Amino acid sequence: MNFINKGEASIIDIEGLVDVNVDQQIEVPQIQIRANREMLAHYGISLKDFNQFVDVAFNGEKMADIYEGQKSFDLVLKLNEKGNE
Repeated sequence: MNFINKGEASIIDIEGLVDVNVDQQIEVPQIQIRANREMLAHYGISLKDFNQFVDVAFNGEKMADIYEGQKSFDLVLKLNEKGNE
């Protein structure tokens, strides 16, 4: 049995469309961080600096190249996943 979902079924007959295919979307966990601007101002932290900290903490930032013989590795700074070490 060929399954066609509603979205695909609604556009499959439009002239000019070829190879209509609907991919299943995978939900990606997300986190929203909202800065407390008053508290940032109290401590003299700009929103730009806060955003940069959050970006580095979660995504990491390449700080240097490490060379071991003929191999090189990136030295990346990022937040400890456990958060308590």
